[in-house]
Amino acid sequence: MPASRPARRAVIVGINRYTHPLSSDEVALGAGRDCAPALRWTDLLGAVPDAWDFQELLTRRFDFELEHCKLLTNEEATREGIRQALEEVLVGPAEAGDELVFYYSGHGSRVPNSLSPEPDGMDESLVPSDSARGALDLRDKELRRLLHPVLERKARLTAILDSCHSGSALRGLPGWAQRRGVVPDTRDAADPGPWGPTLEASGALVLSACQDDQGAWETAEDGRPRGAFSRAFFRVLAEAGGDESVEALFLRSKALLQLGTRFQEPVLGGPKERWSAKIFGTEKVRSRRLIAVGRVGEDGLLGLQGGWVHGLAVGSGLVRSRHAGEGGRVRVTEVLGPVSATGLQVGGEDAPLAVGDLLAVDARQVAVESPLKVFVPTAAEGWRKTVAWVEGLRRRAEAAGLGWAEDPVSADVGVVMSPRGEAWALTGGDGRILPIEHEDRAERVIELARNLGAGRDLFVSLPASEALAEALVEGFGQDSDAVEVVEDPSAADYLLTGRWNAGGVEYAWVRPEVLAEDDLASALPLRTDFHRLGEDDRTGAEQLAWLLREVALRLAKIRSWLTLESPRADTWGYELALEVGGRRVTGGGELLQGEVYSPLLLRSNGEGRNRLERRWVYVLTLDSFGKVQLLYPVSAFGNVENRFPLDEREAPETIRLPCGRGYRIGAPFGVDFFFLLTSAEAVPNPWILESEGVRLRGEGSPSALERLLTGRGAVLRGSEPVAVPKAWSLERFSIRTRGRVVGDLEAEATEPAVRMRAPV
Repeated sequence: MPASRPARRAVIVGINRYTHPLSSDEVALGAGRDCAPALRWTDLLGAVPDAWDFQELLTRRFDFELEHCKLLTNEEATREGIRQALEEVLVGPAEAGDELVFYYSGHGSRVPNSLSPEPDGMDESLVPSDSARGALDLRDKELRRLLHPVLERKARLTAILDSCHSGSALRGLPGWAQRRGVVPDTRDAADPGPWGPTLEASGALVLSACQDDQGAWETAEDGRPRGAFSRAFFRVLAEAGGDESVEALFLRSKALLQLGTRFQEPVLGGPKERWSAKIFGTEKVRSRRLIAVGRVGEDGLLGLQGGWVHGLAVGSGLVRSRHAGEGGRVRVTEVLGPVSATGLQVGGEDAPLAVGDLLAVDARQVAVESPLKVFVPTAAEGWRKTVAWVEGLRRRAEAAGLGWAEDPVSADVGVVMSPRGEAWALTGGDGRILPIEHEDRAERVIELARNLGAGRDLFVSLPASEALAEALVEGFGQDSDAVEVVEDPSAADYLLTGRWNAGGVEYAWVRPEVLAEDDLASALPLRTDFHRLGEDDRTGAEQLAWLLREVALRLAKIRSWLTLESPRADTWGYELALEVGGRRVTGGGELLQGEVYSPLLLRSNGEGRNRLERRWVYVLTLDSFGKVQLLYPVSAFGNVENRFPLDEREAPETIRLPCGRGYRIGAPFGVDFFFLLTSAEAVPNPWILESEGVRLRGEGSPSALERLLTGRGAVLRGSEPVAVPKAWSLERFSIRTRGRVVGDLEAEATEPAVRMRAPV
C-alpha cells in the first residue's frame, strides 16, 4: 500500500470586534486593564479580512483543503473557542510529517506573571474577542504548553502572528494609524510552569509582525484595511514559486513592509533548517497562471476571477490564453481582493472577450507605480495665532525646566503635541492621548506634558500655513502623480511637520512612528532636512512649497526604485558584492569615509550547471538624496566588455568588473543602495540611467527597459504600463556609509544623520 499523504491543516483567527454592549457586571469583570473602558479595547478593521485572505492563499496556492482550515472570526474567536480549535484541528490529530499552521490577526498585549523567570515579569499574549467580558488573554506560555505535543510527534508547525505585545507606546511622530495592541491586563497569571521549551526551540517556525517594543500596524494603502505585515507577507507568498526558502520570503516581505506607510521590524524565529526549507513544506504550489473572465459589463468593464493571489496589481497586463485563441489583451484597473479584480480589454476589438475566456499574466509587463503619499496638516484656529501660542509655550516650557525637542525622531522625545483633526493632542510615552483645547493655558499643557513624558522632552509639531498648504497641493496636482496629498494621516508615507526654532518656523517631511534607531533598518529616510519659511507669507510660502515638492519628488524616486521588481522567473545566476580591502560585502555592512571598493559578481548557484545565459550587466547606486550613479560600465564608454559570462561554455564562481582603481566612499553619508541590473538585450544608452532628478537624456528613441528605469519616480498623468520584451533582472542591497570622526570639531558633521545627506 502507498504511504498516506501527510495532512495539511490550519487554524486561522481574525478579530475585528472587541467592543460589545456590556452590562455593568461585565464591565467590572473586564476591568483588569487599568484605563478607561473606552481605551481598554478598540475595534480593528483589517484583521478579519486578513484571515479571509490567508485562507484563500492557503487553499488556492498551497494545497490546503478548505475543510481542513478552521476559520474563527470576531465572536467565534473567544478564549475557549481558540483553545478548542487548536486542540481539535492541530493537536489532537497531529502525526509525523503533517503540515500545521496557526495564524492570528488581532490585538496583542502582555500579562504579569509573578512566577516567571523573565526579567520584566511579563508574558506576551493574544487578546480574545471576549476579553471585554472578563476572559483572560492567551499567554505565550499557555500556547507553548498547548502546542508542544504537535512538535513532539514530529509534525511541522508554522505560527504567524500579526499583533503587537504592547499598548501604544510613543515612537516618533504620531500618524494616528490603528495599532494592534491594547494595554496590559493587570491580573497576575502566577503561572509557575512547567511550560516546556519555546516553540521555536522545539522546531516550530514563528513569524511575528514586530519587535516586542514596536507596534504592529493596520494599513489601507489600497483603500482596503489590512495588517501591514500580513499585507506584505501575503503578497510575497502569492508571487512565490515552490522553490524559495522561508528566509528569502521573509526578507522580501520585510523589505516590502518597510517601504509601506508604517515602519515595523518583523521577526523570524525557529531552527535554521526551517529557514532554509520551503514554506509550509511544499515542493510545488498550485498554478496561478490562468484567470477566467467572470463578467462582461455594458461599459466594457471585465470582472476577473483573479486578484493579488495571481500577482495582479493595478496596471498589470493579461493576455488571452493560447488555448483560447488569439487577441484580447487586458489591463487591470482595480484589484478587489485575493481572487477578484476588474479590467479593460485593450486591442483585439475584432475578437471581444466573453465570460469564460481564459487569460494569463503577462510577466513582461510592469504595472504603473503607486505614488508617494504625503499629509499636510493645516491650522484650524489661524496659523499666525497658532505660531504665536507655540512661541509662548516654548518660553514657558524652558522656564519651567521642561525640555524642548527640535527633532521628532529623537529618542529624547517623551511627548508630542500635534494637530489632530480640528484640535490638538498630546501623545505620551505610554501611549495615552490627551486632547488639548484651544483655550487651554500653556501652564496646563506643560503640566500634562510632564505627566505624560516621564521626564523627557516635548516636541510640538506645527501645521502648515494656509498659503503653504495651498501652494503644496496645487503644485503636486499640476503635472505629476509621483506624489499624492492625502486627507488621512494614517494613509501617509510622510507627514509635513513644522517646528519653532531660532525665532522662525521650519518644515520637513517625516516618516510617522519612527525613531533615530530605525535608520539602519528603514529603506526610506526617516526625515528630510528642515527648511525655513520666509518672512513674507505668500512669497515665502511659494518658495518653500517649491523646495518641499522637490524634496518629496526625490523621496518618491527613492521609494520607486526600491519597489521595482523584475520578473521572478528571470533571476540571473550571479549576485552583486563589493570588495573592500580584501573583504567582501553583500549588504547590511558598513563602509567608512575614504575606503575604496570595487564591484564584483558572485555565482549564486555554483553547485548547478556550468553553462549560464549571457547577459548585459549594469551596476548602479542610489543615495538617500535620490541621485542615481552608474558605476559599471563607465558611462563615457557605453556597452563595452559588460556582457557576462565571457564564455558561454563556463560560468566562473567570481567575475571581477573592470572599474579601474575602484570607488572611494565620500559624502553624503547614510544608507546607499546598490543595484545589479541584467538584461538579455543591451541598454543602448546606459548613461541615461544616471540622474540627479528623473529626466531622460540623450537622443534617439529609448528602449522599453530604458523607459522603465529612467521614469522611476516621475509618474505622469495618464501613464501606461511599460512592456519589457526581453528577460531582465534587478537585484539590490544596502550599505551604511559613515564619516570618520577626526576630532570633536568634525564629529557632528560626519556622524550618521537621519536627515537627507545633502542640501536640496
